[in-house]
Amino acid sequence: MTKVPCGTLLRQASEWQVACSALAELQSLRLEADVVAKNSAIAACARGFAWPAALQLLEDLAVPGEVSYTSVINACGNGHEWSLAVHLLSLMKSSWISPSRISCNATISACEKGQAWREALSLLDVGSCDVVAYSAAMSACAHATHWQEALELLSLMKTTQVQPDVVAFSTGIFACEQAACWQGALELLCPDPVAYTSCIGACALAQKWEMATHLWELLAQPSKLGIQPTAMSYAAVAFAHGAARRWQQVLELQVQVRKLGWLPSGMYSAITRGLGGALQWEKALALLPEMQALGPAPDEIVCGGLIAECARSWQWSQSLSLLDAMSKSLVTADAVTNSLLLGVCSRAQHFAKAVPVLCKNGHLRLAGAAAVAAHAVAQRANAAGWRMLSDVAQLARAPEWQQRSKDIEPLSSLESRGCLEEAAWRAWGKK
Repeated sequence: MTKVPCGTLLRQASEWQVACSALAELQSLRLEADVVAKNSAIAACARGFAWPAALQLLEDLAVPGEVSYTSVINACGNGHEWSLAVHLLSLMKSSWISPSRISCNATISACEKGQAWREALSLLDVGSCDVVAYSAAMSACAHATHWQEALELLSLMKTTQVQPDVVAFSTGIFACEQAACWQGALELLCPDPVAYTSCIGACALAQKWEMATHLWELLAQPSKLGIQPTAMSYAAVAFAHGAARRWQQVLELQVQVRKLGWLPSGMYSAITRGLGGALQWEKALALLPEMQALGPAPDEIVCGGLIAECARSWQWSQSLSLLDAMSKSLVTADAVTNSLLLGVCSRAQHFAKAVPVLCKNGHLRLAGAAAVAAHAVAQRANAAGWRMLSDVAQLARAPEWQQRSKDIEPLSSLESRGCLEEAAWRAWGKK
């Protein structure tokens, strides 16, 4: 079979399907693409999160090299298949292929995306790792809420003569944010929008509202720091103002965001969360027509956030109306949203009114307290020989009740379970 050098053509393929189809067409013509072309196709699969296709292309190579393995490791990392990435790195070594710094960094990055912090740490080879590897391992620790390990890595970098960059410091600050360690975050602060955003978040979580506001005032004046706030910066300060019950400042941020032309659903979600934190659920709901008019259409994050804020203010009727509107717009609520809604309806003694709305479009994939309570009710009913409604039986069989034992505010886990169980007991009773 004749080998064809078509690497340039495949590198220009914008989609992995196109690259794979081109290889298949060559094979049908009894032509074989060279290794450069196949590596280009694997890289296209990595960009398209198509790790199974990348693995298949690797298997088709007679003698895969370091570049081929690294490209597939990147594909697995993008697909959150960190264990496969680690296996491929091990396979390289067993095939007498010496992994380069690039392939090691790619594997650590894959572990970072999968929050596999232990594996990321085990891959760090002190003395040969660069700042990219350290930052990725720090990020893995931070996302897994192991902030102390992340900060230890930052200290270790200095002893191994690896100079921390802005990304490394920002990752360390993010690790502090996860633990609400605001003082540690301030010690690492550097002139970078990501660093300032994480510091604002850390101060907000630690209820240091004045410090969060001070940092925002610095960041909001580019002439002082020479950097510009990002959308995430606005989201962080909106959360800080909301948690401090400063709803007027949240609305001021909304005006600023609108002037900047930032209208993604994530920004609306941050604004509504800030208003909800200040118990201003009416003002949060008032944003819905604006979102529908200006776009983008409210998604499950925004709608779920609005339901959550109404639930936190014990507005069960508004929560149910929003869920119904989501169903009509073909927007699916997640399990946490459903559990919150059932919790607030239970507390308001309107548990029975929530079930028909949840049943309407398959919303009975419930989490935490709701499913546990339903399971307890079903067990009692079966023991007493009572006939339960089919909806209760469906709740009782839901696998989520075993997997999720915690829910979130407005009710604590134990209080919510007891409330829901009592409400369900009253609602259905003896049949």
